[in-house]
Amino acid sequence: MLGVPTFVTDKPGRGCDFFTDERYGRIGFWVSGEVDFEVIRCDDSSGAFFEHATVDRVALLDEPFSRFLAAVRGCDQGRFSRKIGQSASRERN
Repeated sequence: MLGVPTFVTDKPGRGCDFFTDERYGRIGFWVSGEVDFEVIRCDDSSGAFFEHATVDRVALLDEPFSRFLAAVRGCDQGRFSRKIGQSASRERN
C-alpha cells in the first residue's frame, strides 16, 4: 500500500508512505533538496531505520533509497541509522 502525504512546514514538501505487514516507511522531501528516509516496526513502533540527505541531483538518492527499501523489506539486519544528518552529496565527495 502506498500513501502520499503533504507536509505543512515552513518550506513546501511532499512525502511517500510505504506499508507492509511488518514495517511502515516514509520518505519526506522538500524543495530545499532535503530528504528524510524513516522506517518503523509496526509491532512496537520502534525505529528500524533513519537517514537524512541533502541533495542537488536526484541520482544522489540511489544509495539512500536502496537502503530505505531494504529496511522496509526487513533486509537491513536491524540497523537503525546510518550517518544521521550527513548529506548524500557530502558523502560522495
